[in-house]
Amino acid sequence: MNQYLKKNIQYYWAYLLCVPISCWASVKFALSIQPVIDSILNLEKASFWRASYSCFFWGGVDVVMLLVINSIKFYLIKQGKISLKQEMCHSILNMNYHYYAKQNKDYLSILNNDTQTISDCDFSSRLMLYRVIWSFALSLITVTMLSPMITILILLVGGMSVLVPHLLGAKIDREQLLFSQQKEQYFSSVKDMFDGILTIKTALSESFFEKKHNEKNKNVENQSCKVNCMMYFATWFSMLCSSAAYVLTLVVGGLLVFRGYITAGYIISISQLIGGIVAPLEQIPAILTQIRSVKSICQKCEDILKPQFNPPLQKSDKEKLVCECVSFFYKDTKNGINQFNYEFEAGKKYLITGLSGGGKSTIGKLIAGLYACNEGNIKYPNSFNEKKDILYVTQQSHIFQETLRNNLTLGDSFSDKEILETLDRCSLTDFVSKLPHGLDETLGEQYFCSGGEAARISLARAILRKPKILILDEITANLDSQTSEQINELVSSLTDTLLLTISHELNEKFVKKYESILLIKNGSLVESGNMEELMKRKGEFYQLIYKEEE
Repeated sequence: MNQYLKKNIQYYWAYLLCVPISCWASVKFALSIQPVIDSILNLEKASFWRASYSCFFWGGVDVVMLLVINSIKFYLIKQGKISLKQEMCHSILNMNYHYYAKQNKDYLSILNNDTQTISDCDFSSRLMLYRVIWSFALSLITVTMLSPMITILILLVGGMSVLVPHLLGAKIDREQLLFSQQKEQYFSSVKDMFDGILTIKTALSESFFEKKHNEKNKNVENQSCKVNCMMYFATWFSMLCSSAAYVLTLVVGGLLVFRGYITAGYIISISQLIGGIVAPLEQIPAILTQIRSVKSICQKCEDILKPQFNPPLQKSDKEKLVCECVSFFYKDTKNGINQFNYEFEAGKKYLITGLSGGGKSTIGKLIAGLYACNEGNIKYPNSFNEKKDILYVTQQSHIFQETLRNNLTLGDSFSDKEILETLDRCSLTDFVSKLPHGLDETLGEQYFCSGGEAARISLARAILRKPKILILDEITANLDSQTSEQINELVSSLTDTLLLTISHELNEKFVKKYESILLIKNGSLVESGNMEELMKRKGEFYQLIYKEEE
């Protein structure tokens, strides 16, 4: 994850250069205290003022440099997190749909919680580690030059302060990972609960979901408390060792003063420098533990960031959509499509029908490029542009919390005239007229869409783009008969579009509008032909129509 800190290379190098300067200023400030104390004890007023000016100067430099490096650090962390989230979002949005669905991950939690954890425990820790190492090195060299004996004592005590956190490190890692997983589960559970609030209300099951929430909430907070207690114990022991180091410095330093090896001022300077030796001995293992604790979270994000190879769609040597021996099966099941062969002619309308679970929608997703074939090939018309010439509209008509205009254009450019004409074709003129700001009214906040309005908006999105291939997957399911009929009339009026309508609806008036009907059963093409041909055969399709009429 270090590459995200290097996104702003100028600031990264500025941090690398400013940190040693800051640590050197801290050492100079500590050393500048010695002549101040000694001049006071020796009653040398002139030396006192000179030493005081020097002390003020280096103290000021120390404070300013701390401000500078922390400002740079916060900027680097902010930019690193922005870059990580941007690349994560890009990878998720450009992920193969089948892979996206198969992963079954809570991407919202990953984008929100995991990136924050990486920012806090990886980005921040890496920058802190660099500073701590410089502080330790310069402080150790300086104290060693002043008193090797005190240096040895400080290192012995500091080594003890490292031992306990090190022994606890692996356990803290495991508990931190468990805490992260429980937070993700809690977040996912609460989102699922609020998404289904209407079902909860209508089923009068508030107490059931409240109980589930309280249980998960308790587990998360218990785990959080456990991690915090373990980390605090490690910190407490380190603080104990730090206090011992200060006391030892005063005692041993005092003995050295009595024997004339050093002055009293040096004891104060060494005491000031102890923090630069003992603290890093505590901090370095803790920082490394923190970096290790998010290793699995970083790996999870890196897996998402791995580039996926999406092979370009194959072209046919003619203006037809050709499916050759197409097979696709869902993981660990026998459900899917088996040896599907068919040629769809440009500009014609096809109805793909059959019982639920037969594979109708799977064929639509394969043709739309959302799924990749396990076997066989799908070849598209020679003039086909995969970026704009195919659209797939589902039963779940999602309306974004955006303006009606943005819901229709989704970032593409269309004139108001084109948009209004399309809305009129989709019987949405009255809906628009009721919105206070028309096309620029935000939906999903105060103004909600009915199921029929949402379906027509989704269809308008597609029609506005004039695709060469339009796949409609059960878009009239769960709508009232009047709305369904309006949408079916609109669909049947489309021209210059290869239309594939996936539906279990077998109303005779509706079915007759299609030039060819494909009956899918158990993942295989059972029958195909127009309405008249299939009824004459009295096969599977005839039986379905007969049952529909009954």
